[in-house]
This record gives sequence, structure tokens and C-alpha cells, in this order.
Amino acid sequence: MIGKDKIIQFIIICLILLIALPACCMGWLNIKVQTQQQSMAILDECDNWFITEGLSKYYKYNDIQVVLNYFKEKDVVVLYNEIASFEDMYIASILLFEWSIGSRVICFERIESQNRIYEYWTAQRGSKRPDFHQWRTRFMIVEAESVTHPRRIIYESDKFFTEYEIHKGTKIKFPLHQIDSVRELGHWGNPESYEGTVLEGVTEEDIHKGRSEKWGIKSDKNQEQP
Repeated sequence: MIGKDKIIQFIIICLILLIALPACCMGWLNIKVQTQQQSMAILDECDNWFITEGLSKYYKYNDIQVVLNYFKEKDVVVLYNEIASFEDMYIASILLFEWSIGSRVICFERIESQNRIYEYWTAQRGSKRPDFHQWRTRFMIVEAESVTHPRRIIYESDKFFTEYEIHKGTKIKFPLHQIDSVRELGHWGNPESYEGTVLEGVTEEDIHKGRSEKWGIKSDKNQEQP
């Protein structure tokens, strides 16, 4: 027979656990949320640094280590330890990771006007974690004296735009005519940023098949692929 005192002790322990466990779980969830928020803040800072300073330093010194050292100090991982560049796709791209959240920063286009350069950039943030629901894409236009000078963000939006007027009669455009550039946007992962634009409703299959007429581009080069 279990004594009365033992039963009372057991009931008290159960009550303590019922009170303590939810509090512990909530505390863990708060830490996780705070960690995600902190990681996103760090990635935003790193994205901005690469856009405004990092790429110019890379061009100036022709040394990837200058860029990698900055991210190392921030405890941010650079995938492949390189700045990628592919003709007919993008001018420069870097992929960053912080606490399983990724950010891909891409320079898609560059033009010169009135002795200055202007570039079209995106910064795409996301994660494969099932508890991550803050996907975001930033679309930016930057200005600089040259490729080796610091850049300044002169326009930014969370909504995709096809062109931006720099001066009267001078516009920088996203390269919609390049299938691979459109593919690199990965817009199907963040459809909210493309609602009401030419890419709304365009699927990954449309891009794979080369159906550029879906976003208003007609070209003999863009025949549907098998």
C-alpha cells in the first residue's frame, strides 16, 4: 500500500511539473524567436555591407579574403567562399547563412550614366526550417562613382519592379529578356513580392520551359525547351 504522504508528495510533484513545463517551453520558444530575429538583423546588416562596400572592396583589391574577413567577424557563413558571376545571369552573387537562415544577394544589372554607375540588386532571405515564415525579397537600385567606389542605395522596395528612372530618359531595367536571370529570382518562393507585376502567376515550369511570353518577352531565342 502506498502511504497517504507518498500520494500527497506525488500530487505536489505533478502540480509543479504542470506549472513549470509550459513556462520552460515558452522560454525556449522565446529564445528561438529572438534568435531568428537576431539572425535576420545580422543578415540584413551583412547584405547592406556587401552591397554598399563589400563588392567595391572586392573589385578594388581583387581579393575575396577582404570580403570573407568581414563575414567571419560576424560569424556568418559564406557558401562556396566566392562571389559568383555568370554571363546572361547576374553580375555578382553571394550566398550567406546565419543560424540556418539564408540570404542571397545578387547584382543583376549595371549601367553607366553621367559618369556614374547604377545597379539593380536583390537580397532574398529564406530558410528550409518549417518554423520559419518570414521570407523576404528586397529590390534595390544603387549608385556609385565607379565599380571600386562605395555604393549608395537610392531606392528600395519589397515589391518587384521592372525598371527605375534614374534621370529623365534614362532607366535601369531588370533583365527580363534573360531567362536565367528570371530563374535566379526564385520568385515562386516569395509570391507576395510579385503580386501585380509581370511575374505574377509565372511558374517554375514556365521558366524551365523558356515561356518568356508569360512575362511579356517575345524572342526567337526563347523557344520552349523539352
